[in-house]
Amino acid sequence: MKKILLVIMFILSAVTFSNNNGRSDVEQRVYDFIKSRVTGPAKLDMEEIYEAVINSSKEFDVDPQLIVAIIHHESGFDQFAESPAGAIGFMQLMPGTAKSMGVKDIYGISDNIRGGVKYFKQCLNKTKNDIPLALASYNAGLGSVLKYKGIPPFKETRNYVDKVLTTYNKKFGENVLVNEVEFKKEINAVFSEIAFTNADEGEIWVMIF
Repeated sequence: MKKILLVIMFILSAVTFSNNNGRSDVEQRVYDFIKSRVTGPAKLDMEEIYEAVINSSKEFDVDPQLIVAIIHHESGFDQFAESPAGAIGFMQLMPGTAKSMGVKDIYGISDNIRGGVKYFKQCLNKTKNDIPLALASYNAGLGSVLKYKGIPPFKETRNYVDKVLTTYNKKFGENVLVNEVEFKKEINAVFSEIAFTNADEGEIWVMIF
């Protein structure tokens, strides 16, 4: 009887593995999310989009579920999306930011996503891994987040953070809330003088004493 149960369990696990193509639970959720949102001719590039998200997220140690939530609200998975301000592609990179992230083809699927993930990782590092503040930095620039010691009072930025977090929490079962108190303490303790240049792209010079 035990042998029969073991055989059944082995078969079931093999079927599950086959259905997911070896993807982990997180990777499967990312794959399903992308599949449900990529439409039209872009469907042909779905596998490349998925691979770019997973590979870049592993490279920079970022949750790929958060990355697809960002892409969803940045560009709606439109490879050639352009904002009025000049942001381009899936991750809506400004040309200057893309260049600083080593992006060679800003319209390229892998290049654009990798550049965006790399930049978002920098935002996470600068905000002590506070996801809401990192999202605000990605949208409005790190300089603005530091200047206001939290999420800037810009309607666009606050709506952006709320929308990305709502998708991240509801679609992927996370529970990330906005908490600016600890970040304000960090700012007050560490930074005594901050000079801002081109804050829209998050470029700042910080003097630490």
